[in-house]
Amino acid sequence: MKRYIAILSVMICLTTSTSAKNYEAILCQIHKSDQTARWELIEAQKSGNTKAIIDAVKKIERHDQQNQKIVFRMLDKRGIPENLSNEAIDAIWLVIQHSDLEHIEKYLPILDQAAKRGYISQIQLATMKDRLRVYKHTAQIYGSQTVEIGETIYFYPIVDFENLNARREQIGMGAIEKYIERLSNITGKKVILYKEITFEQIEKFQKQSQNEQK
Repeated sequence: MKRYIAILSVMICLTTSTSAKNYEAILCQIHKSDQTARWELIEAQKSGNTKAIIDAVKKIERHDQQNQKIVFRMLDKRGIPENLSNEAIDAIWLVIQHSDLEHIEKYLPILDQAAKRGYISQIQLATMKDRLRVYKHTAQIYGSQTVEIGETIYFYPIVDFENLNARREQIGMGAIEKYIERLSNITGKKVILYKEITFEQIEKFQKQSQNEQK
């Protein structure tokens, strides 16, 4: 962990340079730290080891904070640099996707332009828009956002449910049924998709789960 923080400290200094090679190296390291930490959480959840789960969550929070400092500084200074690899571009998207409402709103226009230039996919853009809507307690469009409650994963409310798969198909997202199957296989949890569910009902499920754990 200390080694990672030391590396990131150097990276923060490097973001004052305009070298594309510097940005590439920084972003690829960020991509690795973001995804490794989250896979560790998934494995910890599968094991049921409470301490491992808590440690993994804390690690994600630490990495997210450090990664956001670097990426947000870069975006504020010069936007998305030219000639980045797909992995580096994905890192930018991941950091914004894993941030909060304020920063998603702030940087969504940059990602919108990135999608138009082919830097990120329409799927990535759609996922970001879904997350922003969920943060605002507004029904999502593409069904990309879920919440884990105990041993069950629920989808947040979805607008115009009957045409969900048609919207997903338009951007190459694939049928929601396939996504449910994949999500269940990855997490080992039961995945439930209600055609009609409210944010209030999800909050009720969360409170019930918390009471059961006491």
